[in-house]
Amino acid sequence: MNQYNQKWAFEYEGILTQQYDNFPTYFDKFLSLNNFDRIVEIGTSYGGLTLYLSNNFSGPFATLDMDNVKIDPKVKDLFDKNLVEFIHGDELESSIVNHVVDKYITPPGKVVLLCDGGVKKDTIKEYSKFLKLGDKIAAHDFFIDSNAFNSQNNWEWMQITQDSISDTIKKENLLLCDEYMLDIAWGVYEKK
Repeated sequence: MNQYNQKWAFEYEGILTQQYDNFPTYFDKFLSLNNFDRIVEIGTSYGGLTLYLSNNFSGPFATLDMDNVKIDPKVKDLFDKNLVEFIHGDELESSIVNHVVDKYITPPGKVVLLCDGGVKKDTIKEYSKFLKLGDKIAAHDFFIDSNAFNSQNNWEWMQITQDSISDTIKKENLLLCDEYMLDIAWGVYEKK
């Protein structure tokens, strides 16, 4: 166990990630294969994944959360140095959606939105309508269906399934991709 006393509480450089302990292997591959121009992380939490991304991605990068109290000081230092933009607020608030769309989605180049906040289904629905062809949107705590979740014992949360976003997938022409990420409870979709 670790300072958070939870089996899922893998730390990256001493900061809670709320990810599988082998997430860097998967994210290294994901970043390498996709060559993103920008990343938006929705749901900062303690900032472990934020720190990993800032160490492994050199393009424009923002993280968004309603709660900035539990963010580790090492991650807040990234914000202070303007290495990562911290957007404080509700990811579904229109002014925040507009900011993310204008600064990170609309410009030329490939963007990925990593959705790990509390309202993943609504976040996918809201932001996927603004994606350009080739952009990607991903959700954590994702399983294809309840059978996939129930057949494993490595992850304790299933907050979103393919069925729960099937209308959005169809309406926005999203295609499941980067399926190796399913191994660490991330579902990734590409705008086609």
